[in-house]
Amino acid sequence: MSSLKGARSAEWKEGLPGRLPWWKHEPDRPLEENAPAAWVDELGVSTGRPRTRLEAEDYVRAAGRVLGTNIEELTGRGYARSDSKRRILMATVGVERWGQSSRELGTVVGRRGDVVSRWVRWGAARRDDDPDFAEAYDELDRKLSESVGE
Repeated sequence: MSSLKGARSAEWKEGLPGRLPWWKHEPDRPLEENAPAAWVDELGVSTGRPRTRLEAEDYVRAAGRVLGTNIEELTGRGYARSDSKRRILMATVGVERWGQSSRELGTVVGRRGDVVSRWVRWGAARRDDDPDFAEAYDELDRKLSESVGE
């Protein structure tokens, strides 16, 4: 209680906020130059490259060609690391950049939509943490754009 009474008599109580003892002095910092452009604007519209809307099966076939595989391997039950990486890349790029739904991709690859959603979550996390995966992600998107056309 005595500390509250002491606050009333403190000499700084009439001061402006910037002069209060606990207010740190913040030096001017330059603004970040050339900030990367957002992929989605405030209206939810992509600010990136326009992409042709593909049916899910056409998207999976095109992604398979770019990834050096075929739809049978993408839809197969193989658990090799390379198979898993291709499936996760295909699903993540498809949902995030090509407007595919997890449910539709799941129908094509013979999995439930929640399984494909899990692949997309794993892919998004891996893209953020693994520079090699991020590069493969961007390369798949770029090559799909080039092969499918705009």
